[in-house]
Amino acid sequence: MTTPASRPDAEDLDGMTAPELIAHRASTSPDEVFLRDTAGAEMTYADLHLTALAWARALDRDGVSAGTAVGSMLPNSPEHYAAWLGIAWLHAHEVAINVDLRGGVLHHVLRSARVEVLVVHVDAVDRVIGLTDDLPDLRHVVVVGADRVEPDPRWRTSVRDDLLAAAADHPVELVPPAPHDVASVLFTSGTTGPSKGVVVPWAQLRAGAVPTVRFATRDGEDRFYATGSPSHVVSKGAFSTMALTRGQLVVRPVFSLTEFWSDVRRFGIRSTVLVGAMADFLLSAGPRPDDADTTLTNVLMAPVTPRHHEFELRFGTRTWTAYNMTEISVPFASTDWGIDDPRSCGRLRTDFPYYEARLVDEHDHEVPVGEVGELVVRTAVPWTVTPGYLHLPEATAAAWRNGWFHTGDAFTLDESGRYFFVDRMKDTIRRRGENISSFEVEAEVLQHPAVAECAAVAVPADEIEDEIKIVVVETPAGALDPADLVEFLTDRVPRHMVPRYVEIVAELPRTQTLRVQKSELRRATASGHIWDRTAARSPARGTRA
Repeated sequence: MTTPASRPDAEDLDGMTAPELIAHRASTSPDEVFLRDTAGAEMTYADLHLTALAWARALDRDGVSAGTAVGSMLPNSPEHYAAWLGIAWLHAHEVAINVDLRGGVLHHVLRSARVEVLVVHVDAVDRVIGLTDDLPDLRHVVVVGADRVEPDPRWRTSVRDDLLAAAADHPVELVPPAPHDVASVLFTSGTTGPSKGVVVPWAQLRAGAVPTVRFATRDGEDRFYATGSPSHVVSKGAFSTMALTRGQLVVRPVFSLTEFWSDVRRFGIRSTVLVGAMADFLLSAGPRPDDADTTLTNVLMAPVTPRHHEFELRFGTRTWTAYNMTEISVPFASTDWGIDDPRSCGRLRTDFPYYEARLVDEHDHEVPVGEVGELVVRTAVPWTVTPGYLHLPEATAAAWRNGWFHTGDAFTLDESGRYFFVDRMKDTIRRRGENISSFEVEAEVLQHPAVAECAAVAVPADEIEDEIKIVVVETPAGALDPADLVEFLTDRVPRHMVPRYVEIVAELPRTQTLRVQKSELRRATASGHIWDRTAARSPARGTRA
């Protein structure tokens, strides 16, 4: 029998972690639908809680315990959240993995996080099977959405339904996780190396949900629409917000321009988050007489499109914005509805967890108002900022210097207290709402037999998003076909990591210490050797970006 224990302050909803909060909702509002996906699946609070307990029993029977790394490679769906909560009831560590990962990037995540059990959707299982044997910690792969799975000599394999059924009578005593326990490990892009696993405690998830709760419709009737991977902190925050406000979370695995408004109308969506260029994509569609005739009212837009007023007038919405980072959640946000300057990320929050922020120079001295500095953050409330990167003490120490977390992002602050994002001080690329590691793109490009050296850089696509440019030095044999390179990468990296531009050069510009000068590579070139994947006519050489 599974017996979840409750804390004495069980009615203090704000103080509950998500597993305990869902258990509370299941006891008070068992038949209310909480989760839906656009394919038709749905879960009430009782369904979600009971499925989470079934996952907890099955994983406990399999030997999962506190601190065990359990990979979750599932699309945004009710099943993902049930598995996540089941992992959490055991105080194990969910390692949230983008379902679109493959090849070397996926191998790195599994190996560096020391994943022992991997829960993977059937549509992605072939990518796991195709990995090399060099995964010493992985011992069990559980496939969701399949009736059967082929055995693999490298690890045990199971299908989800069989695994849960076999543990139906397995006894386990469950204690809800505390605010300092690990809610998830979320991988974010590397700068001088591979992606790093950010350790996110439950208290940090609560801190990130606070501003969204403030802007949510708190009548129990809100419907929040979340698209994209649940490996992002945005999805976890949307889940927490709707659980706290007794709203409903509607999810779609990926953003769809053609289905967005039909989803809004079909599910009665009131609130959503539009990341990156999503708002511009929606504006690019031809206007219709009923554009404003929807239930959508509340939009978190980050970053804000310069066309935000046009968006609000055309679609009948109101907007707020925020600055979010996986490691620190949301230190800056709007104080009210409306955007006074689309370049601003808002003001320093004064509510829980009471952030402190500074803009500093390279020696951590605060810069004057109006000057560019690196954003550093801390809070007085324990566990509301990441304690560090999983199994990476040196990277953790580098980020946590002099008592502050260093974001690596450059900002300015004006006299009125508004913060403005200036640039990334790291070599990451922002595309389709994803932060992309240039290191990981380069690692895959270098696998092509005609590539001797390469560098990946951001090329501004508009005022919000980047495109990826690959600058390549050919091998002595030469004859690299850019179209062939892109096709090669399409099978090795997620869609958002496939470059738009390929530039072929004789050599990469370097400093005296042999570091590639990426600032030089970001500039437009007159070499005549830039190939554009999306151009109407794309000869291998001669098209300029």
